[in-house]
Amino acid sequence: MALSPLFIYPVNMTDANVNTAKTLKQSYQNQAAITAFQVLLDSAPENAEHHIDIADIHLLIGNLDQAMTHYQYALDLAANPEQKTLLTAAYKGAGLTYLVRGEFNSAELFLEKAEQLAMETNNDNEAFCCKAYRSHILFALGRTIPALNLLENELTKTKNNTTPEGEIELRISLGMIKTSVGQIEQGWQLYETGLHLARHHNLLRLESRALFGMGNTRMAQGLYHPAHALFEQALGLARKIGDIRIDIAISGSIGRCLLALGKFHDTLDYIKPALNRAQKSGNLPLNKRSNAWLALTPCFRQVDK
Repeated sequence: MALSPLFIYPVNMTDANVNTAKTLKQSYQNQAAITAFQVLLDSAPENAEHHIDIADIHLLIGNLDQAMTHYQYALDLAANPEQKTLLTAAYKGAGLTYLVRGEFNSAELFLEKAEQLAMETNNDNEAFCCKAYRSHILFALGRTIPALNLLENELTKTKNNTTPEGEIELRISLGMIKTSVGQIEQGWQLYETGLHLARHHNLLRLESRALFGMGNTRMAQGLYHPAHALFEQALGLARKIGDIRIDIAISGSIGRCLLALGKFHDTLDYIKPALNRAQKSGNLPLNKRSNAWLALTPCFRQVDK
């Protein structure tokens, strides 16, 4: 007779199982963490927090459909107004998933709701993160000045914030926009400060993104060798934590660097695997593949000569 999950994992083992799952998540052992949280959900499918945890991992590694499914479960299960912290995390995660998909209207709605809940519970860190993500929507829609104003205004409020993620997200987002509008050194300084904060608090995902941004500032200046070195550092971290989305984006930028340096065969060595990973993921948005496609076209022409 098959044993039920509740028999295999009795109540007095629950805390140990949760701690194990969360430790696996925090150490970026992504597949093992997914398995551990799924075991917990098999025993307690109504646990909204576990759905959020497993959704966060799926989002990181590019499984957007699975991420959205679990965030939606969490939203349904955490409908009680007393569970605002869980609701905030679920709305934020779903909003970020929509943002990655390029579904900006839905992303805006979910992120605004998460921001509202965060402010009601005085969770400044989550509110800062939501505002940073919303700035990406504004920028993508061509509303650069409102995006700049939003980020610059929020950064002035971070001085007393004891949790660093939100401030780093704001700095990286503002650095991206500053670089894109030609304010290169301001962009560099924002990324550099974000990098120091991320390293101090051992936030590998944000460290990778800050290095990626710094590489982009150097590439914008035509400094391709320093840019390449920064991209390689960022790529190493992205692969260490399994962040497939940033992995593909960085690989595309490395391809552009190598292409500018005339290293056509090296470009192919980076771009082809990036494209394969994007295609295997299937649900990654096209704009995450664009750098790779842009780099490939002239590269093939040069190699064929």
